[in-house]
Amino acid sequence: MPLIEDIIKSLPEAIQAMVRAHLVTIAKMTIEETQEWVTQVIGRHYEGAYQTLNDRLSPAEHIIEQGRLNMMIEVYNKQNAVRADMWRNFFIALITIGLMRIEDEVIG
Repeated sequence: MPLIEDIIKSLPEAIQAMVRAHLVTIAKMTIEETQEWVTQVIGRHYEGAYQTLNDRLSPAEHIIEQGRLNMMIEVYNKQNAVRADMWRNFFIALITIGLMRIEDEVIG
């Protein structure tokens, strides 16, 4: 019998973290609710699947979920900052090369 983690790993990568974070909520769902949720996941309706889980959270669980989302946003922001720096450095190098070529043409 597969372990829960094996089942999670078989899901699309886009929702694995969400499933891990909401295992207790999923476990509390009825068979019909679980089937509806799985149908949303299979159909790649991730926003609906997330909303289905989110609607079942208690106020305390909502606070925990908001913290989880805030951490994800912080990670994405750091990744985007690195990419922005990379592109900024690339364009600075490109402009520097262009200016050096112009300088060679003008000065000789």
